[in-house]
Amino acid sequence: MKKICLSVLLLTSVVLSAFSQQLNNPDLQVIAIVKYKGTDTITLGTLKTTAKPFGTLTLEKKKELLEMLINDRLLSQAAEKENFFATDTQANQYFQQQLSQFARQPITEEQFSELLQKTQNMTLDQYIRSQTGVGLAEYKKNLKRQIAQNQYIGSKKQAEIQKASAVTHEEITSYYNNNRSTFVQPETVEIFHVIVPKGSNEAAAKKYADELLASVKSGKITQDAMVKNTQANMQAGNQDVKYIAQVIPVYRMNEYMAQLGMQQSEFDKLYDSSSLNVYSDVEEVSDSYRFYVALSHSDPKFLTLNDVVQKGTTATVYKYIENMLGLQKQQQAVLQIRNDLANELRANDESVVQYVKEGAELEALLKTW
Repeated sequence: MKKICLSVLLLTSVVLSAFSQQLNNPDLQVIAIVKYKGTDTITLGTLKTTAKPFGTLTLEKKKELLEMLINDRLLSQAAEKENFFATDTQANQYFQQQLSQFARQPITEEQFSELLQKTQNMTLDQYIRSQTGVGLAEYKKNLKRQIAQNQYIGSKKQAEIQKASAVTHEEITSYYNNNRSTFVQPETVEIFHVIVPKGSNEAAAKKYADELLASVKSGKITQDAMVKNTQANMQAGNQDVKYIAQVIPVYRMNEYMAQLGMQQSEFDKLYDSSSLNVYSDVEEVSDSYRFYVALSHSDPKFLTLNDVVQKGTTATVYKYIENMLGLQKQQQAVLQIRNDLANELRANDESVVQYVKEGAELEALLKTW
């Protein structure tokens, strides 16, 4: 009998303790529960973290975000139920693509981390947390969930997505005519640019950079071979690379001068015709050594629909606009399809979503931040 009484007292104590924590910390209060394959609880803290990148939200926008969060968890469980999963490799590759887009050049996670540490004195985890409200591990976990959801949605509605993403010739030409002044190519120089990360041994990195420069100048190794090697490493997601070689267009704009870490005189020299095909010396820049050579020069020009958007690529202005408008349409279609699929799941079984907080009680909780 005493054992039973002690067990009851212990259980009561745990329940009261949990209740006390919720009272003292509203972020722990559960707003909704999603149960389709597994169980996901959505707390006020979860909602606040999700809302962080959007800034200040009205009460109605907070409610809309809650519904989006519920649907997100529901679609994740539906994807899992139908065996759609994303791997760590897929998430890492997608994450590296995001970093490269942000840096405007191929870059590994390790190199981006080193750059952040040197330029902003912060870790990659701190940077991701400042931008999204969650740490690096949680962000990659969310990426995996998003990839799996996209696979699931594509398996159900691929034909609808493709149809909604179609762009007509009239839409492309109208967009171009209405935005013609934005399609201008500044004065441009195309350069072969090589970066050798310092890593843990600066002296060895400098020696290797000198050797690479000598090899490419003598023809022992070609520019093309170095570029292809870099592309192969990036596609494979290799973090430990000895060099990054790429042919890139450099526009005569301040942001490109800053990106290359050049002084004005050095930047101006790039556009001097006498500098074409003349290799620079190996230079020290932040966390690496680099050398480069100007390959070609182009004067400023207005771009037509048939011109390539960026030197060194094959995509024309026409194709760029088509892809951009198609992506916009696709994103809109996917958002609608996500809602439709989630609503179908909820309509088939109302118990898959349970609201713990509703009405005035929910509104009072949402108004606490």
